[in-house]
Amino acid sequence: MKKKTIRNLILIIGALLVYTLLLWLLVLVEAGDASASITDLPTAFWYSVTTLTTVGYGDTYPVTGVGRVIGFIFQLMSLGVLVAVISFLAQLLKERVLPLLRLRFARNASWYWFSGGSEKETALARRIRQDDPSAVLLFPMEAKSEVPASLNALCCEPRPEELALIKKDLSDLHVFFLGDDSFDNEKKTAALRGTKCRVYCLSEREPEIISEQEVYFHPCEGTARLYWHRYPLASMLERIVLVGGGRFGRAMLEQGLAFNVISPGQSIRYWLCGDWSEFAREHPQLSSFVSLEREERGKDAVFFVPGAWNNNWQIFREADRIIFCGDDEEETAEQLEILKRCCPVKGTVYARLSQAVDGVICFGGTADLFVPELIMQRSLNRLAIDLHESYRAKTEGNKLPAWNELGRFLRHSNLSSADHLFMKARILLGHETETFPDRWQQAAEKFRNLSESEREHCREIEHERWSRFHYLNNWEYGPVRDNARRIHPLLCPYDALSPEERAKDDYSWELLARAAEHSGER
Repeated sequence: MKKKTIRNLILIIGALLVYTLLLWLLVLVEAGDASASITDLPTAFWYSVTTLTTVGYGDTYPVTGVGRVIGFIFQLMSLGVLVAVISFLAQLLKERVLPLLRLRFARNASWYWFSGGSEKETALARRIRQDDPSAVLLFPMEAKSEVPASLNALCCEPRPEELALIKKDLSDLHVFFLGDDSFDNEKKTAALRGTKCRVYCLSEREPEIISEQEVYFHPCEGTARLYWHRYPLASMLERIVLVGGGRFGRAMLEQGLAFNVISPGQSIRYWLCGDWSEFAREHPQLSSFVSLEREERGKDAVFFVPGAWNNNWQIFREADRIIFCGDDEEETAEQLEILKRCCPVKGTVYARLSQAVDGVICFGGTADLFVPELIMQRSLNRLAIDLHESYRAKTEGNKLPAWNELGRFLRHSNLSSADHLFMKARILLGHETETFPDRWQQAAEKFRNLSESEREHCREIEHERWSRFHYLNNWEYGPVRDNARRIHPLLCPYDALSPEERAKDDYSWELLARAAEHSGER
């Protein structure tokens, strides 16, 4: 229950107690006078009502000195009652009636409701306003003091459940639960599951089954996706140093290993500085697709650097890029100062920081992270659903479950494949990420015109990406598929696949055409 509601409830109860005490006292002092007309509680109540409402019929009145004092108190209270009634009606008009009228006139516009007015919510609202000037931005009344006037937002009492009764098209009602309490966000998201409005939940967890209308945003995964899309690899032979093995660091490496699949025979090397022991424990199948602690021609390699993060300056000097991705921004800032003071570097330095630092490319701040394309994931989800439906339609008997019935692993498998489209487009066209999605159609046409040998090359890339995703989720090879034990017969070298299985890898490349269609829709 809200603090404001509790406070008002306490005030009401207190006022009723005082009022009851005055009535009882009035009867007590008046009943002893023979000329008194107020001798019982019903009569005292009637007198108080006519006095408080300023009607004053005059049929009952106190005759004792103490009774007249109590009558005077009722007269003074009448002013407060009048002010309270006017205030209540004005508040009702401002917070509920007028907003509801305004919303009814804007039923065809897109509505965006935010659960609070924190920096995260206002940053996202600001970007939505830039993208769609006609959007209706809605905040709870209690967040009014935090919402900038420049947003032209509507602060009102109606909650998403009530808004769903007014909105003409529920698919255009977007609800954001971006509070710091993941459990609270999840609970509120689940409560709206039957309303068909689109709900976006900030949480590091995700239910096994969710509806198409729900999107769970993991800040660590979002930061990693943001980084690798914005700063893609420039070479298949890059040397990368990652500092910080916490939640953000682990997400950065997982996303990097799954996304940076460019060509068979690539040799990207990752040096991990800091405490990465938890990452190693969580990924026992890591050695199935990368070399550990050694370089191997035609294969990516991962090196765990023991000791303190700055235990080996040589790898910093030789790195093509150095990424500081720790959980603590203050600690990251201190590490950057040490690097500047102690080690000259030739590569580019990146850091997960909210504030700019000279000579460092910063990423992952609130303004970077809380943007519609990352939080709402409309394009990514739509492409993932298209990919799944395409594969499902071409599967014998159409036995695969629909998207709404997919478990978390299969859902994320499709999302990972859709996410890799950005890399596929770069592979085909050789352009930087910033040129997309405007060039989706060109990339789709390029794939359609590939020779058979070139297609084989693309299929091998997709098989490697697919295998990596499974290995990162601790699947392993087995002759018979067993989902419960995470065993799959296709986790084998590309050369061991049948022609039919190889051809299935075309599906993910053909999705470029769907990406072009969606780009046109926007």
